[in-house]
Amino acid sequence: MRFLHYIGFFTLGTLPYVLIASYAGSISSPESPQPAIYAALALYVFLWLGWYLLHRRTRRRIKG
Repeated sequence: MRFLHYIGFFTLGTLPYVLIASYAGSISSPESPQPAIYAALALYVFLWLGWYLLHRRTRRRIKG
């Protein structure tokens, strides 16, 4: 894979999470940290759920 393709796919894969986390961090404050906490938890759950579904699909495909 060419380096420019790698950079493009890497950016495409990480940019949405970076934007969500940075926006949630920008609207939170020391008095009200809930947006950043909720965004961090939501991203964590979303990524683990995606991993679980992919793992389950792959495992079913291997078993036949």
